[in-house]
Amino acid sequence: MIERVDADRCIGCTLCVKVCPVDVLRMALDTSGRSKAVIAYPEECQSCFLCEIYCPTDALYVSPDRSPLHAVWPPSDTAAARGTSLPTALLREGTSGTTAPGHRLAG
Repeated sequence: MIERVDADRCIGCTLCVKVCPVDVLRMALDTSGRSKAVIAYPEECQSCFLCEIYCPTDALYVSPDRSPLHAVWPPSDTAAARGTSLPTALLREGTSGTTAPGHRLAG
């Protein structure tokens, strides 16, 4: 996850903002009126390191450690009680149960 932008090293080139696939960084004026990169949405960082790689002045630090992502859709209590996994619990009656990942269920 992105941890730091060194304002003293940042030259305001906007490369980090342009290469970020999830729009974590934005440009903002510092106290002297110069445009600098700022971390706008740190929780969106995917730790892809593109901003760090492209920065010509090494002004960014991205930690290789990430906190665990929260489940988008936690298993229901009934699925857990039955001992079934989430995908199995979501299968509708009448399906074979052999759907491949990403396959739409018939319905």
